[in-house]
Amino acid sequence: MFNQLRLAWEVCRKDLRLFWVDRRGVLLCFTVPIILASLFGLIFRNTSKGEIEAFEAGLVVESDSELAQAVVASLEEQSVLQLQRMDMEQARQKVATREAPVALILPKEFGKGSTDILDPKTPSAPVKPIVLHASGNEMQARLAEGILAEAVARRTADRFLATLRSMGLPGTQAMADKFQDLGRVQRICASGTERDQAVFGHSFCGMTLQYLLFLGMDCGLLLLRERRLGIWRRLTTTPAFPATLMAGRALATTLIALAQLSVSFAFAWLIFGVTISGSVLGFAIMALSVSLLAASTGLLVASIGGNESRARSVAILVILALSMLGGLWLPPFLMPSWLRSLGVLLPTSWALAGLEAATWQGGGFATALLNAGVVLLFSAGFLVLAVIGFQRAQSRASLRGGMG
Repeated sequence: MFNQLRLAWEVCRKDLRLFWVDRRGVLLCFTVPIILASLFGLIFRNTSKGEIEAFEAGLVVESDSELAQAVVASLEEQSVLQLQRMDMEQARQKVATREAPVALILPKEFGKGSTDILDPKTPSAPVKPIVLHASGNEMQARLAEGILAEAVARRTADRFLATLRSMGLPGTQAMADKFQDLGRVQRICASGTERDQAVFGHSFCGMTLQYLLFLGMDCGLLLLRERRLGIWRRLTTTPAFPATLMAGRALATTLIALAQLSVSFAFAWLIFGVTISGSVLGFAIMALSVSLLAASTGLLVASIGGNESRARSVAILVILALSMLGGLWLPPFLMPSWLRSLGVLLPTSWALAGLEAATWQGGGFATALLNAGVVLLFSAGFLVLAVIGFQRAQSRASLRGGMG
């Protein structure tokens, strides 16, 4: 047993020396995930204060009612929608051609009959304002809808309260004052995490995990290349078992992955302020588990692919699918519910949850341990399947008289 461990370590040392010899490859290995994570973070960050980026919106006012004019005045006070007055035809054209994401429309009958809001003759189903948008601009449309709804509600409430005051009945003045601030909301962030730390924390966790999977792919492809060149056959003539050789390869990949992950998060801390807000020990366990996952995934894909060219195609497809479905690209709240539910079946979802909990989310050790345990179970399963796959491939090659 000790002899096999020593042989596995020698294989690991050989792979590490080959890795460090290629200085440009080493440089790319440590810089590419940092660049990708930084770009993703910059794309998804608005500002550190959480302000919403303003966008253009058309404004069509067909009504001449007092309520319509009051709503327009309220809309012009906000800063999110950059309003441009236009007629209905222009609004339809600009939205259809996506020159403007949305157009707010106050129809001709909007606000009519609302001068005396307590009059029973006032229509019970008043004409509603319209938010016009094109396909693909639903998020801007929902934001514009909220702003418009707030403006209408506030201006209508103001008119209602003014009517109460004008009645001069006992208690109406106090009632009006009490309802003046009704509907005003105070927004408080329950987390102490700053916005930039959250955005860049997610991007560095996601992009680092994705690149670790590609690093594992290189591990598997190198093994296939050695088998094609006959190096694998010569190694199998030594006292080392095939599982020992693959364990040495996996260990080397794990150590490289740990180094790459450490450099990435050190950069995230120094430049973007992403800290280990949770358990330090939990982060260390998660780092080890995701590094093992990268190594085992690469070996599994290599064993399934059969040869280097086919394995590369399979690996790229699998890694991109695991990254996309596992939430490494987009924050979970931007993903559909069925995709979030699917995440429990994917190792990348558990790996991302554990890393985020240990870093910017400030989760405890128990959370990291749970996610690390699941990731390690996936890694162990992948390693077993990879060893079985390579042994079967070697057996088939031996029967054909090939160089397995």
